Amino acid sequence: MTTLCSRPVPLVSIAVPVFLGMVALIAPGGASADMMWTPDERLTEDGASSRYPGVATDRGGSVHIVWEDTRDGNNEIYYKRWNGVSWTSDERLTNAVGFSGGPEVAADPSGNIHVLWVDDRDPYIQPQVYYKRWNGISWTADERISNYSGQWSNGAVIADSGGSVHGVFAVWLNNYELYYKRWDGASWSADERITNAPGQSTLPVLAADCGGNVHVVWQDNRDGNDEIYYKRWSGVSWTPDERLTNDGAESRNPAVAADPSGNIHVLWHDNRDGHNEIYYKRWDGVSWTPDARLTNAESYSEFPTGAADPDGNVYVLYKHLLSPREIRCKQWDGLSWTPDEVVTNVGNGFSFPIVAADGVGNLHLVWEDTDDGNYEIYYKRGGPSVAGMWDQSHGRSRGLLVRVTSPSTLAGPATRIAFLVPTQSWTTLTIFDFSGRCVARLLDELIDGGEHEVIWSVRGENGARLPSGVYFCRLESAGKSATGRTVMVK
Repeated sequence: MTTLCSRPVPLVSIAVPVFLGMVALIAPGGASADMMWTPDERLTEDGASSRYPGVATDRGGSVHIVWEDTRDGNNEIYYKRWNGVSWTSDERLTNAVGFSGGPEVAADPSGNIHVLWVDDRDPYIQPQVYYKRWNGISWTADERISNYSGQWSNGAVIADSGGSVHGVFAVWLNNYELYYKRWDGASWSADERITNAPGQSTLPVLAADCGGNVHVVWQDNRDGNDEIYYKRWSGVSWTPDERLTNDGAESRNPAVAADPSGNIHVLWHDNRDGHNEIYYKRWDGVSWTPDARLTNAESYSEFPTGAADPDGNVYVLYKHLLSPREIRCKQWDGLSWTPDEVVTNVGNGFSFPIVAADGVGNLHLVWEDTDDGNYEIYYKRGGPSVAGMWDQSHGRSRGLLVRVTSPSTLAGPATRIAFLVPTQSWTTLTIFDFSGRCVARLLDELIDGGEHEVIWSVRGENGARLPSGVYFCRLESAGKSATGRTVMVK
């Protein structure tokens, strides 16, 4: 997971020496933006069992996915990356004699990618935690970072805004307890036990805020039934364990996200009202809000996952056990929650969703599913679209999306503009300057529905390179339009 403390560049109407990473879509009349989603995309095609994905985004906009896979006859860890244009090939990260599984991934502010997993390659000891890192050029060797006498169960990893990497793991001794360690850029700290309760402390999740605090939420049955607990690392010490739920029911499978203002958002599913529903509470730096029930559906709602974007919007996605099963989404804008939105229909073998937000407000969703006969990894991306361009009957948006991908250097000769249209239609893509004058027409033709891209040479219709300033990119298709803004400097 990645800590999003701010957008890479503030969205302002003045020239600054960068390109914005994404065009911010402007809704008619100043209406708030909705989310639109790309079609489901199958990421693995190996005929084996590909399961338990993890996802993280880096500050450059790349998306990093890990999972466990049996294609080579043994359970190994695999990786692939979205670079803003295409996916890399599947890359096998482990090649050990034992089982390698349960991968977790995090990206730090420098672009290093950190992967942790459990591994039983050592035949005479219990499974241990292993680690490797991508530095932008190559992967480091597998490194064993635990030495537990008990059995590792599950864990989580987060990179904070200062570049430190934090891991929390559930380890079975006489019962499950949580252990913590930190990588400071040079080495890992010693194992530190952070729970000491008579029950089982398990399923930890992590978030890091922009002040360097690390927030741990987990499931715990020390009080006779499963409840949600919390504690915080300030950089110096841990706060005491704090019980967040107290309802007499089973509160399970927590998720946590930190927004740029330091608010902590906690999710879980709970059967206090007869069957599992999604619940939520928030820490505002002073106190916790009461439990809030987010779903009231005709079937079970389980396994929430959440993310906060750089503007402080909070997104909740969860598994809904209707037939057909669905992934649903809702958004908190600081004032209220939106209605549930169906993001995709999934098969009976579908497991819990995992989501990450990037630095420009896109959501990246991964899950496993057996729709194609065996477990495979699936992905889709959500982003802002013009309000009102939505088709709920299909469970996905039917709007328009424009995205500008900046060149690798400020003086790059061209800019890639990617866009999405819902159906085959006549489409125009034009560039306007700040006064509203059309300076370039990039597209004016009939195109198929789906994702497209054009290369803009940053030149006007007369062939001359345009001066520094604010420019607007307007997409029109199927009777709809989307307008975004970017800033250009020579």
